[in-house]
Amino acid sequence: RPASVIPAGAVVTRGQLEVVYTIDAAQTVRMRLVRTGDVHDGWVEVLAGLEPGELVAAEQVNRLMDGDRIEAAP
Repeated sequence: RPASVIPAGAVVTRGQLEVVYTIDAAQTVRMRLVRTGDVHDGWVEVLAGLEPGELVAAEQVNRLMDGDRIEAAP
């Protein structure tokens, strides 16, 4: 199965865990545990925890909490 590739800044380290914040159709963010792989030129490979096509928050991720509502950029 091919890995997803996302901006490295979208990955937040919480202790020994790596998380991203996905954005659902209601513009609500959900914290998701991920397993990452290689990092190259500001992009990181996500090996597990993210489905192809899911949107992730890539800015101000250290300020987000699970369940926050946001306005997604077009």
